[in-house]
Amino acid sequence: MIEALFEASVEEEKVLARKSELKKMGVPALKELILSNGLESGSASGMVETMLAHEAKRRKELRAFEAKVGEVLAQKKEQLDKKSLSVLKEMCASKGLPVGGGKEDKVERLLEEAQRDGEIDKVISTMMRDARKSELASIEKPDLLKLCENLGVNPFMKDIMVERILGYEEECEEPVTKKPRKSY
Repeated sequence: MIEALFEASVEEEKVLARKSELKKMGVPALKELILSNGLESGSASGMVETMLAHEAKRRKELRAFEAKVGEVLAQKKEQLDKKSLSVLKEMCASKGLPVGGGKEDKVERLLEEAQRDGEIDKVISTMMRDARKSELASIEKPDLLKLCENLGVNPFMKDIMVERILGYEEECEEPVTKKPRKSY
């Protein structure tokens, strides 16, 4: 409890220092910073608050990511604990890790290697992408189109449109043909 309060006070001091730093920036530099982060500009004080809120959101996302790292490592450790000593030894050897020590040593080496080589980050990124994908899939089409416009994303991808047209044409009973020109 005391640690949490201490961390909160340290975090608050950092935010106040960052707020002071942002206020000292010139309006053009602050506006450039805001736009480079994909945020909307406004008054100087509004941009400072917007940037602080954005940074707070990023810190929260980072904490969530770190918590997921712990979860994925625990799952991976559970999977490795179920393996036999000889299988763990082979896994260590295939990754160029020392093969000596007991089962726990091998498991720890494999977990550290999974973190170093980015395996854990890939798993978490896939999980987060899947969650975001289902979140976006649940949004109504007009709202999704508005989001695309706000982000500057082209919602009409040529490859996808071509595939959909071909799929539609395959489903039609009669082939789609050109209409004859009318001469005037």
